Amino acid sequence: MPRFVLFSADGEEGYPGNLVAKVTYSLPSDTQLKMEYHAVADAATPTNLTNHTYWNLKDGGATPVLDHEVELPADFYIPVDDTSIPLGEVRAVSGAMDLRAVATIREHGISHADQGIGYDHNWCLRSDTNAEGLRRVARVYAPESGRWMTVHSNQPGVQFYTGNYLDGSVGRNGVRYGKHHGFCLETQHFPDSVNQAHFPSTILEPGGKPYMHTTMHTFGSSAQRPSLAW
Repeated sequence: MPRFVLFSADGEEGYPGNLVAKVTYSLPSDTQLKMEYHAVADAATPTNLTNHTYWNLKDGGATPVLDHEVELPADFYIPVDDTSIPLGEVRAVSGAMDLRAVATIREHGISHADQGIGYDHNWCLRSDTNAEGLRRVARVYAPESGRWMTVHSNQPGVQFYTGNYLDGSVGRNGVRYGKHHGFCLETQHFPDSVNQAHFPSTILEPGGKPYMHTTMHTFGSSAQRPSLAW
């Protein structure tokens, strides 16, 4: 199993303590990708790791993802200011920020999210878990290709980002990644938690429990919209 290790020395980027972070990638089955994070530190330090993979289940990023159907079972989200910094509020979802029903990203109202820029917010995940102790994060289906994906994690939040600032840079096989040509589902603790006492804490204490983070992606394909079990 591929495992990557990072040593972040005391004071690097202003963070206190020496931190050792590891991430292990595995394939529990032919249709699953598992990511497991582990971190320890010798001083109290903010720790909130995630994965910033861009997904496009239709064509690998050649066209926008606005016709992907997305369901995100979260009743609350974190509103942000015009610089994308959380306001400190936990707000009930409504309008374009309510992704609980199955609909395309376009139908959900991306043009009304974040002053028309797109989605780049943290949603607060429900506390119920499956047999592996993982919360439901998202279900995604691309009708044109038939590909689908479900995501589970033990983290309390997920940052849903719709590639709002992709600028046409050339990627794999010469494909140009334009605005909204990919989306991210970044499982995590709430952003800016270090400055918001009522958010779940992101402080990793020395000698205490290590930072542990698991995210599971499951993939498949179906000619019709699948009834994806959680």
